[in-house]
Amino acid sequence: MQKEWNSIQTLLARVNPALLEGIRPGATNEELDAFAADIQLKLPVFFREFYSIHDGQSHPAQEGLIFGFELLSLKRIQETMKEFRAQVDLNAEADIQMDVFPEYFIKPLVVHTQWLIFARLGRDYLAVDLDPHPAYGNPGQVIYISHQSLILKWLALNFRGFINNFIWELGLGNFEFNEQGGFTYKKKFSATSF
Repeated sequence: MQKEWNSIQTLLARVNPALLEGIRPGATNEELDAFAADIQLKLPVFFREFYSIHDGQSHPAQEGLIFGFELLSLKRIQETMKEFRAQVDLNAEADIQMDVFPEYFIKPLVVHTQWLIFARLGRDYLAVDLDPHPAYGNPGQVIYISHQSLILKWLALNFRGFINNFIWELGLGNFEFNEQGGFTYKKKFSATSF
């Protein structure tokens, strides 16, 4: 994942160097092991490599690094997942239904303890799905979870593929600068069919 981080840093240096200041140093193997034990999930290899190089963004992030979403540090992932998992009872509420795109890739749940959240924007999340729908899902696929819009959407086959989609979008210049000096994306997730 060093190649991917090098690409991200090179592209950000051209379009928004201020975002580079908020990128944290990498997590140690001991920190990653403790993190995995705390959240009770086996970390995908590419996720582990990615976070060993840089442990997300400093919080609070002025601008979200990944498609406008804050790239969470391991500590922020733990906090977010604790808050997220506390809502597991929402799965039993009949009046809350998640729309899933495409069908049979993601289990139609509001909250799943096997979703490894790594980015957040308000009530919307990006996660690695470690327990996908048995029909067509792939363990390790990346998904979008919107509690704002009640949508689940498949984004990429795995974490590395998702990061490469992000690099592609960044390289295409699919962003615009805002008044605060940060950037937002012109078309949300176009390479990922979002």
